[in-house]
Amino acid sequence: MLCRVTTSDGLMLDGDILQAATPRPTAYVFVHGTGSNFYAPGILEQLAKRAAESGHIALRINTRGHDGIASIPSSSKSLKGGATYELVADCVHDISAWCDYLESMGISRVVLVGHSMGGVKSIYSQAHSPHLAVCGIVCLSPPRFCHSHWMAHPQGSAFREHFALASRLIAEHQPNALFECRQPTPFVATASGFIEKYGPDDRYDFVPLLNRVTVPVLILLGDKTLKTSPAFDTHPQELERLRDAGVPVTFQVVTDTDMSYSGRADEIWREISSRSN
Repeated sequence: MLCRVTTSDGLMLDGDILQAATPRPTAYVFVHGTGSNFYAPGILEQLAKRAAESGHIALRINTRGHDGIASIPSSSKSLKGGATYELVADCVHDISAWCDYLESMGISRVVLVGHSMGGVKSIYSQAHSPHLAVCGIVCLSPPRFCHSHWMAHPQGSAFREHFALASRLIAEHQPNALFECRQPTPFVATASGFIEKYGPDDRYDFVPLLNRVTVPVLILLGDKTLKTSPAFDTHPQELERLRDAGVPVTFQVVTDTDMSYSGRADEIWREISSRSN
């Protein structure tokens, strides 16, 4: 069933809810990655079906960063959104609105399940604006936004080119100039947007944010992705360090797969449900 919420800052976002006749007490909210949306095929679609088949409410949502470039309706006018124009920090408004929506249905336990950037947004939102209904977070392949790591990494040449270009455009007073980004992920970026997401402030590096999250976090990562991108290759040591320090985070490598998790939905759903019911 299609549904819609209005965020605290007035934006209207759409989603899709699957609901059993007598749902179990835990709802799952599925948060898309960069340039995706609530109706995209893939692992989140498959996990939402598994959740609904198990008797849970499954809610697939749009954030204001849905699709590449999008027009987001608001109470007064449409605003530029999508991956190109979003401010990732605004995810706190989006995720809070969807959790409020579930609370209005009588749901008091919510697990956020985010893929890629959706995982980062799930952690960021609960680090900065925790919602009382959120009892757990699951992240599938959340990338690190660690500027120094990208700048020094042997595989980061395209990232360094993009950072230099974005910095030059801003110096030339063209912060809204568009360019095609290849690293860390392919999308069309504005110069200012690239610096805001991937600059030296590391605003969206989820690893330090985990110290501020009080609910259990499960992070899954395909082993093929672990070996091929600077966005993921520090996960094992960094997350082990946090776990040893008492941060409630569990890290698990899923063998023989990449970010798509093709054919692994049943296995992943069993892992998620066993830790969150």
